Amino acid sequence: MLCVVCDDYVEFSGNVHMIGNWEISRISEPQRYVLYAHAYLNSAQLSCEQMAAHEAQRTWPNATVVLMLAAHSVELFLKGAILGRESHANVGDHRIDLLSEKYRQLYPEPAFEFEVPFRTEYLSMSEAEIQELKKTEPVPSSLSDVCHERK
Repeated sequence: MLCVVCDDYVEFSGNVHMIGNWEISRISEPQRYVLYAHAYLNSAQLSCEQMAAHEAQRTWPNATVVLMLAAHSVELFLKGAILGRESHANVGDHRIDLLSEKYRQLYPEPAFEFEVPFRTEYLSMSEAEIQELKKTEPVPSSLSDVCHERK
């Protein structure tokens, strides 16, 4: 079978283990979010290792995907943590800024404090300008504009 990561053929020997969502069906929703967060982060790390090991893999699209995987990992972690403390919280938003604010409200203890990456910074803008921009800016973890270069 051709491996899409290393672009080489891989042979399976021994028993093949079936993988399915039944493995996590009895785990709570917050725990599933955290498991997926770890999986996305692991995928980002493996992609980085592939880029480091193979010069041909060092491309802008691959680097962008690493960032998107890492950002999505942060989003999923925040959602899992939020639901862990407030089971009926609305975590339908994809904005890391808003999710990190909610996380900080629910986890004010110093032990849970960390610098949340992938937040938007609005340098040299007034609060009114920031609020106006937030109405129209795209969701940071969306891939919708990655393939379209703006001029």
